Amino acid sequence: MNLIAPLLAQAATASEEPGLLFVPIMGICTVLLGLTCIILLCTLMSKVCRLLEKSETDKPSAPAQTASPAASAPIPNKGELVAAISAALAEELGTDISAIRIHSLRRVGAPAPAADPAHGELVAAISTALAEELGTDISAIRIHSLRKVG
Repeated sequence: MNLIAPLLAQAATASEEPGLLFVPIMGICTVLLGLTCIILLCTLMSKVCRLLEKSETDKPSAPAQTASPAASAPIPNKGELVAAISAALAEELGTDISAIRIHSLRRVGAPAPAADPAHGELVAAISTALAEELGTDISAIRIHSLRKVG
């Protein structure tokens, strides 16, 4: 009993002091004020970023990129190139070369996205072979479609 009495007396005198509630209340207020400031700063930065993006899109853009001279130049040895592409396709598809017809070849500036991974590998192999044959960068080749004939 002697040990509990001093603790109860100390707790009673501590609850009478006004400073004991001041510290937790100030702590909570400081945290809430800090969080409010962070929210306001995030909102402000978001609006500034949107304004900057909007102003960049409103600016008149540079003239549309025209085809580079390499892209508009005729393809040298087009017959040999068609034969090489047909042979590569026939080998990859496991079919006869007579079942493959290439209707047109032209250089384009941007690569096309591939949907199917196996199809993408085939397009990448053909693009690489074309780029090597033409002596150009692979980004200058775009294959729009591939389909089996016959």
